[in-house]
Amino acid sequence: KNQNSEIFLLYSKKLMEKDGYVISNIDLTLMCEKPIVTKYKNQFKKKISFLLNIKPQDVNVKATTTEKLGF
Repeated sequence: KNQNSEIFLLYSKKLMEKDGYVISNIDLTLMCEKPIVTKYKNQFKKKISFLLNIKPQDVNVKATTTEKLGF
């Protein structure tokens, strides 16, 4: 709770590498109302690619809202 999401991403990477897997690309979907992700998309890609040690062009970031989902 209340932790930086980098912690979870890096922990997941560590678990995968421990089992012999390598991350070559990632396709990420954010579900949120705010902020509007378009403005920050390149920043997300740069940060995620840096953390995972992959190329920015191997990171895809898209977003959707929770509108019409759930109850």
